[in-house]
Amino acid sequence: MCRIWSVTVTLTVGACIEVKGKIVEDGAWLRKEGERSHINVAELEAVLKGLNLALRWHFKQIELVTDSATIFGWVRSVLEDTKRPKVGGLSEMVVWRLEIVAQLKQEYELDSSIKLVRSAENLAD
Repeated sequence: MCRIWSVTVTLTVGACIEVKGKIVEDGAWLRKEGERSHINVAELEAVLKGLNLALRWHFKQIELVTDSATIFGWVRSVLEDTKRPKVGGLSEMVVWRLEIVAQLKQEYELDSSIKLVRSAENLAD
């Protein structure tokens, strides 16, 4: 079982993997210069990068952790296969990334959940 912490700030997206209370891998990726993608799209990108890190470690039980209430709701609805997330003008980029989360869960038979924490508690921050 691993916990994936994800975060997005102005210049970077980041993720780290926690196993048994220890951070075993972390990464930060610079956002492209001039990239104007909405913060929620970037937050989803951080979640996907964290999932990719965990899949390289062959984890099947994954708890995603985010400090974004919007991302929490969207990803939870995908992981629990409940109602479709409501999105505005960003729908194509958001839906595309959420579909990747759903495909990864199905293809790799992941037992995954998501947790919402305060920003001050986010280890990836």
